[in-house]
Amino acid sequence: MAMLKAAFLLQLLGIYGFFEKGSDVHRIKTAQQWKEKVKNSNYLWIVAFYRESCGFCALLEPELEKVASELKHLIHFAGINVEKDPKFTQQVVQKFNFQITGVPTIKVFSPITSPYDYGGERKAAAIKKFALCAQPSFVET
Repeated sequence: MAMLKAAFLLQLLGIYGFFEKGSDVHRIKTAQQWKEKVKNSNYLWIVAFYRESCGFCALLEPELEKVASELKHLIHFAGINVEKDPKFTQQVVQKFNFQITGVPTIKVFSPITSPYDYGGERKAAAIKKFALCAQPSFVET
């Protein structure tokens, strides 16, 4: 718990940001990055819309990091900072016709369905179980 408090304080001070280099959660900032990573992907993408100054987002960040590391070869995770990248956030929201009424908001982007919400518990085990169940199957019987 002390580590989480220290990380949260560093994030508030702007010394340490969410999903930095080396993270298995991709930080997407531009439409070009979205196009290269998510748009034409055959992978399931779980995207967290967050704000670094949000306490609930700070609690979610290490949980997403854990799941992203465990599932990095099966499912991809991304983060979009709604505060630092508002224009890009608005582009995504308009393109897929949804609203972000609060943060953190977690959306699931699948190659075979329209984006939908993840509304489960914000813990690594719950997110992992959900992600594995949401994984699309391309096997024809």
